[in-house]
Amino acid sequence: MSSSIFVRTDDDKITLMKALITGPEGTPYSGGCFIFDIYFPPMYPQTPPHVNLQTTGGGKVRFNPNLYACGKVCLSLLGTWEGQRGEQWNVKTSTLLQVLVSIQSLILVPDPYFNEPGFEQEIGTDSGKKHSDDYNEDVCYNNMKYAMISQLQNPPPEFADVIKSHFYWKKQRILEEVDSWVKKHNNKRLERAAQNLKQELKKLHQPPSTAS
Repeated sequence: MSSSIFVRTDDDKITLMKALITGPEGTPYSGGCFIFDIYFPPMYPQTPPHVNLQTTGGGKVRFNPNLYACGKVCLSLLGTWEGQRGEQWNVKTSTLLQVLVSIQSLILVPDPYFNEPGFEQEIGTDSGKKHSDDYNEDVCYNNMKYAMISQLQNPPPEFADVIKSHFYWKKQRILEEVDSWVKKHNNKRLERAAQNLKQELKKLHQPPSTAS
């Protein structure tokens, strides 16, 4: 699969959970590891869980119109965005998995610029393509810096093994994608980030559980 979802629970704190979603291939999030904190309020499952993005560069980066630098996740299912009837939390049918898959498939998309309300009218126009490409350039850079390099250097303990394995086994595909970003955007900032990422990837060793 081009994107995976991992979840960690805590037997001592059953109202808390953490999730890791890897960015889908073919998007500016590709290869990145995005960490989410999940809290189940007392009224759950009558009300949706609370989900907060932790991969924000310490509160500096807004990765998507639906992902705020403060960590807020705007999604109809979570009640943090006004969606159409049928898109909101349903006590009988909605699940945490549905929330995580929605983030994976509706937010971590190839052209996140158009997730901004009103901007979808620019789809198919020259100005829309330019705005979307500029937006993606920033996302690609922040992805490499905060969702790849920072995760390799300081992985959260709950997902350290998963993150190391992810980057080891997906290394070649990630490098191909990153090189395509550098070539497309022709930006020195992206080039430097790509070089830093390559240095970190070189340090990886085959995960112990799969070593012969």
